[in-house]
Amino acid sequence: MACAMPWSGRDHSWQSDRVGRNTTQTTPDTAYPKESGRELVRAVLLFVFGPLDKCPLLSYTCDLRTREWRIFMADNQLQYATLCPMFEELRGTRIVLRPYTLADAEARYQANDESRDHLRPWEPEQADAFHTLDETRDWIIRASANWLLRKRFSMGMWHLETQRYLGGLGLHPREPDGWAIPAFSIGYWVRVSEQGHGYVTEAVRLLTTYVFTSLGAQRIEITCDARNTRSIAVAERVGFVQEGRLRNVWRYADGTLADELVYALTPADAWK
Repeated sequence: MACAMPWSGRDHSWQSDRVGRNTTQTTPDTAYPKESGRELVRAVLLFVFGPLDKCPLLSYTCDLRTREWRIFMADNQLQYATLCPMFEELRGTRIVLRPYTLADAEARYQANDESRDHLRPWEPEQADAFHTLDETRDWIIRASANWLLRKRFSMGMWHLETQRYLGGLGLHPREPDGWAIPAFSIGYWVRVSEQGHGYVTEAVRLLTTYVFTSLGAQRIEITCDARNTRSIAVAERVGFVQEGRLRNVWRYADGTLADELVYALTPADAWK
């Protein structure tokens, strides 16, 4: 198991995982009577999911003091994970995040090729992958399948104005029952020629906001090689809290043992 890339938390989304969930939605700042509120939520669910007898819904309740609706899935599991909505594109100030398509194969290949020496200390498997366009296309097809199955979300990071490919991020439910909490892990990397511009920090902040607000996350985690100062700096700039150090979790190519740092955010944390 390797860890963060240069500028990175682990992004093993380029390899391939589990499912169920619980979401939270807050109503506008008006107090609905309980019954009319139920009808409103039912109407919204009908619009989003279709007939409710085909929806994995178990129940929904409202705290009238906070006007917070909680929608619970059967047995805390999403019966049809593929029906869970996911973004098509996230736009920040300078960057855009979106799933890969086959048209991205050339850019993905070139970025990995220029960055092999910088990736190797942290992600030796990725450093030794993507040697041909066909290998890259095969990876994109597999990544797209995992996205559709809601197992793992591999996304590219592009410059908003120039559309230059900058690097990649990975989001996946934290094993073993990430969707049931919900809890997720984020990984990231940037091509060597685009280091030092703050793109990864912006991307991680953008993705973290989405995961909390749209997926109802109760925990988001980043694990970093303890020597990877760039990766650590990204997590800390976004406001992730260091929770611990895992000692001797894998070996470098020279045989020496490596430690990992665990960073996390929960809804209770103040973050940037």
